[in-house]
Amino acid sequence: MKASIICTVVGAVIVFGLVPQAKSDCTNPNSILNGTYGWQTEGLGSGGANNPRIGGYIPFVQNGHHTFDGNGTFTGAHDTNLGGVLIPHADFRHL
Repeated sequence: MKASIICTVVGAVIVFGLVPQAKSDCTNPNSILNGTYGWQTEGLGSGGANNPRIGGYIPFVQNGHHTFDGNGTFTGAHDTNLGGVLIPHADFRHL
């Protein structure tokens, strides 16, 4: 058992030690995101029940957009429809 643990550790060190590290020449990584992007999410939620039953799921859909300025700031909005109830959201982040 001890030998298999040692082999696993040595193998992990070899594999992860040889993986090249990601490097970037980009001086401002925030400039990568610049423009407006839309998105949508949909699914079924169990409503928080520990033991959900057929018919106990709540459908939800979210769709929205984010506008990035290339300097790390974004604004946008999205709407959530949770079981027929519409919930609007405003999204923003300023660095």
